[in-house]
Amino acid sequence: IDVAGDFAVSGGTLIAAGSSGMAETPAADSSQGWVAISQQLTSGQTLAITDGATVLASFTASKPAASIVISAPGITSGTNFAYTVNGQAAGSITAGQTPDRGMGGRGGGRP
Repeated sequence: IDVAGDFAVSGGTLIAAGSSGMAETPAADSSQGWVAISQQLTSGQTLAITDGATVLASFTASKPAASIVISAPGITSGTNFAYTVNGQAAGSITAGQTPDRGMGGRGGGRP
C-alpha cells in the first residue's frame, strides 16, 4: 500500500502483502481493526488470522512476501490474534500495532 498521508479502514476486507519494510498501515483511529505482520511467505503459502477456531481472514501468497497488512470484520484494535501459515501456528499479533513501532498509523517497519 502506498499512500500520501493516512488512510482509514471502515469496513470490508483489506489484504496487502509485499516486501519487508514496505507496509503502510491504516490510521490508528480507523473504525475497523487491522493487523500488520512480518512473516516470510513463499508463493503458494496460506496465511490465516484466527480468533480461537474462527478464521477471520486468509489469503494465499501469489509471490514471495514479508510484510502483510490485513483488515477484516472481527479484528478489533488492541486484541491479540493468532496467525497460521499453511495451517501451522506461526505467531500472534496485537491488532492496531505495527511489528516494529507499536500503535500507529503509517509505516509499519519503516525507520
